[in-house]
Amino acid sequence: MAFRLTSTAFKEGDVLPQGQVFNGMGHAGANLSPQLQWEGAPEGTQSFVVTLYDPDAPTGSGWWHWVVVDIPGSVHELVEGAGSGKAGALPAPAFQSRTGMVHFLAICSSARNSSFIAESALGNDPRVLITLGNAR
Repeated sequence: MAFRLTSTAFKEGDVLPQGQVFNGMGHAGANLSPQLQWEGAPEGTQSFVVTLYDPDAPTGSGWWHWVVVDIPGSVHELVEGAGSGKAGALPAPAFQSRTGMVHFLAICSSARNSSFIAESALGNDPRVLITLGNAR
C-alpha cells in the first residue's frame, strides 16, 4: 500500500474550507488546523512530521504555516484543532515549531498552491512521501 494522507475537511485539490482559512487581515476563516490521517507508512517508521507550506506567500521564499514534529510512529491521525497550541492537543511527545506563532497559522484564502505534507522518519532517514491538495 502506498503512503496516503487524507482529510475529512477537504479532498486533494479542493478549495480549503473557511475553517482552515486565516482569520485576520481581511479574511474571515476559523484558523483551525484540519483533521489529517495517514496510512501505508513504510515499515519501521519511528515518527512523522506534518507541515503546511505556502510557496506563494509574499516573502520571496514562501512561508511555513505549520510544522508539527515528533509525532509517534504509532499515531496515524491529527484531530481537527490539534494545532490550537493548547496543552494535550497533540499526541505526546509531538510539538509545533515556531513559524511566527506556536500554533496552526492558516493560509489566506487567496493562496493557490499551499500543500499539507507528511514525512515519515525511518531512523535518521526522513523522506517526503506525499502532498495533500492545493488551497485554491
